Amino acid sequence: MMYILLVGATYTLWGEDFTGVTPPALPTGWSVNDGNGDGEAWKTVAGGTACAGINNISGFTVWSTNYICYDDDAAGSGAGATVETATGPSVYLNQYGTPNTVRLIWEFAFNKFSTDVETLAVEVRAHDGSTWGSWTRVKSYFSSDTFGVDTADITTSVAGMDSVQVRLYYSDPNDGWLWGGAFNWLTIEADVATTDVAEKDNGTSFAVSGNVVYAKEGVIYDIEGRRVATFTGSYTLPRGIYFVRAGGKVHKVVIR
Repeated sequence: MMYILLVGATYTLWGEDFTGVTPPALPTGWSVNDGNGDGEAWKTVAGGTACAGINNISGFTVWSTNYICYDDDAAGSGAGATVETATGPSVYLNQYGTPNTVRLIWEFAFNKFSTDVETLAVEVRAHDGSTWGSWTRVKSYFSSDTFGVDTADITTSVAGMDSVQVRLYYSDPNDGWLWGGAFNWLTIEADVATTDVAEKDNGTSFAVSGNVVYAKEGVIYDIEGRRVATFTGSYTLPRGIYFVRAGGKVHKVVIR
C-alpha cells in the first residue's frame, strides 16, 4: 500500500566561518564599504588574536578560529563619522525546494563605548530573479557590551524570493573614538517540506505523519547523537530534531 507524506527537513543553505582565508583577506564573494575612506574597514582576524575593537568585553574570550571584525578603536580619533558594511555572497534560497521557514544564525561580539553612540547590526536583502530589494535590519546591538549566538527568522523578508544576501553593519555617527564589533560565523538554514513516498508494510520503508515515525524496525537518536528509543511499527516523538535509522538509511526528522 503506497502513500505520500510531507516530511519536514532542515537544510543548511550557506555558512561562513572565515577559516578558509589568510587574514586580513575576506572570503570569496564578500565585499566591504569603507564608509569614511580612512582605510579601516571590515577584515578577518586570526583566531586567538584580539581585534582591539572587541578587546574590552567583560567575560568574553576571543575566539580560537578566524573571525571578521570592524575595529573603530584602530581607526582612531578624527577619522570621521562612518557607516561600515561587509556584504556576503548571494545565496540561492530554493536549493532543496521552496522553504517554509528561513533562519539566519550567527555568533558575535559587540563592545559598546559607554559615552557615545555606536551600532552593530545584521541586515538581509532578497532578489526576486530580476533585482535586489532594499536592506532589512533583522538585529541591532547598541545599548551595552554583549556577545554570544543569536538568530533571526528571515522568512518574511525572503518569502517568494530567489536569493538572499547578508550584510554586517557598523556605524559611528559622531566621529567618536569607539570600540567595534565582530562575527565568528554565520549560517542560513531552511525548513523544507519534502515529499516522501513509502510502503508501510515493506521492511525497508520509512515515513512520518505528524509527530509519529513509521518503520518495520528503527532506532531514534537525538540531535546530540544519544539513543532515544528502539521501536517496531511506529513511535511518537515530542518536539525536536532527531535522526532515525531504518531500512539501512538514516533520516533526519524535525518535529514541531
